Amino acid sequence: MKDDGRRSDNVHEALDGSENRYWSILNAAMDGFLVVDRDGRIIQANRSFCRMIGYSADELSEKDVRELDVREARSEIEEHIRRIIDKGEDRFVTMYRRKDGSCFHAEVSVQYRPEGHENFVCFVRDVSKQVKAEQRLAQSEEEKRLILDSISDLVAFYDSPELRIAWSNLQAGHTVNAHSSALIGRKCHQIWAGSETPCSDCPVLETFRTGRKTHRVQTTADGRVWSIHAFPAFNEFGLLKGVVEVGSEITLARKNEASLRTALDRITFLVENSPLAVIEWEGGNRISAWSSRAEALFGWSEQEALGKDWRDLRMIPEEDLEDVEAQIGEMFVSDSSRNIVRNRNLTRNGRILDCVWYNSALKDDQGKVVTILSQVEDITAQRQTEREKELLEMEVRQAQKLESIGRLAGGVAHDLNNLLSPILGYAEIVLDDTAKHDPRYAAMEQIIGAGERARDLVHQLLAFSRKQALEFVPLNLNDLLERFLRLLKRTIRENILIELELCPHLPTIEGDMGHLEQVIMNLAVNAQDAMPAGGVLVLKTELKVYEDEGDARLFGLTPGIYVELEVRDTGEGMDRDLQDHIFEPFFTTRAKDKGTGLGLATVYGIVKQHGGHIRVESEPGQGTSFFIHFPVNEHGEKASAMKKTALAGSVSSSRDGKGTVLVAEDNEQVRDLAASVLMREGFEVLVAGDGEHGRELYQAHKGQVDLLLTDVIMPGMNGKELYEALTAIQPDLKAIFMSGYTDDVIGEHGVLEKGIRFLQKPFSILTLKKMVHEALNDEGCMDDTE
Repeated sequence: MKDDGRRSDNVHEALDGSENRYWSILNAAMDGFLVVDRDGRIIQANRSFCRMIGYSADELSEKDVRELDVREARSEIEEHIRRIIDKGEDRFVTMYRRKDGSCFHAEVSVQYRPEGHENFVCFVRDVSKQVKAEQRLAQSEEEKRLILDSISDLVAFYDSPELRIAWSNLQAGHTVNAHSSALIGRKCHQIWAGSETPCSDCPVLETFRTGRKTHRVQTTADGRVWSIHAFPAFNEFGLLKGVVEVGSEITLARKNEASLRTALDRITFLVENSPLAVIEWEGGNRISAWSSRAEALFGWSEQEALGKDWRDLRMIPEEDLEDVEAQIGEMFVSDSSRNIVRNRNLTRNGRILDCVWYNSALKDDQGKVVTILSQVEDITAQRQTEREKELLEMEVRQAQKLESIGRLAGGVAHDLNNLLSPILGYAEIVLDDTAKHDPRYAAMEQIIGAGERARDLVHQLLAFSRKQALEFVPLNLNDLLERFLRLLKRTIRENILIELELCPHLPTIEGDMGHLEQVIMNLAVNAQDAMPAGGVLVLKTELKVYEDEGDARLFGLTPGIYVELEVRDTGEGMDRDLQDHIFEPFFTTRAKDKGTGLGLATVYGIVKQHGGHIRVESEPGQGTSFFIHFPVNEHGEKASAMKKTALAGSVSSSRDGKGTVLVAEDNEQVRDLAASVLMREGFEVLVAGDGEHGRELYQAHKGQVDLLLTDVIMPGMNGKELYEALTAIQPDLKAIFMSGYTDDVIGEHGVLEKGIRFLQKPFSILTLKKMVHEALNDEGCMDDTE
């Protein structure tokens, strides 16, 4: 019995292992996989299906498969399920809706498993690209059919020398009083010659043999005369794919020259309606045929082009002449009669095109080139797309470089804040203790002034590194520009005209008004420097909607709705090399001691903090335009993201200079400064170098501590953890948090949430004293944004 039990356990383990292996394989599969029960509820789904549909596995477990299907109605799905149960399996194409609302074509292979829980096992493949390609192909085939069916000549296509018709137009069927579809698969000599063997001078066979265009005049048994042209059809690799036969009845045309010309014109119609420009070069260099597409592409009419050499038309840019001549010369010496050449071409008006030339050379028995047939494809748009992709990749690399510099700047700014706090704090203490007539009073003012300028520089670093606190509120950019215009006019020189071009009914964005004004001012001052002799500064707003992901990606955005701010000047402009560096910190074109080089770096940081994107367009001597995209506020007039409310707890009466403050700070200088200021105010102060020490001090003075003043980021127990530990004992304990930079505090440590007071370093002693008194008097929250 024990052996049986062990065997049973082994079997279960093997089954579990097998199931886990199969599920691992299904999760790694490219196709989607899901299991649906008899009622349509989704039981299991692999990762590929989750990625495909946009829902997580947990979200799908709460959904009915009927909710995902777009194409079939619920009643149709029920009927479909019954058919699957009857057949046991099915494969079909339907359309599913993703979580984001977009839809895609899905090929579903389903099997019904009646055993167990009567589940349906489904494999799903995203075939949207295939369906679209099939639709485009079907449309192209239909257009081809419409064109060829409109031709009064017989047109047939043969894909092998067996001479079985693979395709024919309506006229081919009309010649034998049948529909064109009745000719498919039949041999041409059986249909038109009533013979079981090919015609002795069959032009189609000749074209299959030689790969060249063949023309024959044939008379059928009923006495009708036909002009038969067989055209070789080559694929993109220059291989013979088949032969197109075009037959024109010339019974009357044999007696009438005009009828013959008409038939030839109809054949020419096929060439003239080709999407590629067709050019024939007699002797390999003189133009003997110039299609209308060639005229439209290059700008020269047929009369102007005929008889000319490509050098006469100046079709090649001067710098490319040597390479093109070498490629053309290869056609004359090579054994191959075909080649593909990619080069730049000039149009009549001087525009440069990127083209692909598909060249086929007709040679005589001695191998001399008699004529060259060129089919020209314009790929300028495709090359432009490739260049835009390269530009986008370069912008991504630039953004990554700026991001790395930003992280370094943020770390440096944090350390500087800790150094500036004691410098400014002790300087203010000494200044308070010094009489105004004392010579040292002016010296201390100079120290404080220098410290404040250093603090402003740190704030600029924080703005660049996107680690400063912003107060986001819903605002209308038009309103902000109209209000700010008055200050801007007082700041910018009078010889610069400032114009507003505002888009009406502009939606709101989420933004910090003061920092957005700083962005506008910095860009305006830069524009002023670029227009020493005066000019025009334009501030323009527009609403931009980017629905296509490719279009949005060109501007570094995700699809959505944006408010665009353009700041345009008529100044000196700048070259590409300068544009590549303008957002880098400390990069400046101004003279030494005329700027910090942080203006545009600060602009870049503020824009990124707003979830926006900034780019520049400029040419030397043509002015400069900065384009900033801000995402539209989709939630209306919501409350400010940085709103602070009062801490919960009982209200105490004013206790100025009374009470005990626990100071927890790992930086010794900042810790000593805070303790010194508070003791001068008359408070009892407990000083701890980290969170653990702070908790021990609190336990030793339980019931005596009125306020916790703590740094957020400390080794071991951080400030937030210390606060939570103490409020578990004393729920009404007041607290003030302080840090060198605030986004890290908000994002990683949960500070600046509702009911939390925050003091940003470096802080003034006045701000510290005011916040401590307000906290103890329970007068609401504040944060230091000096």
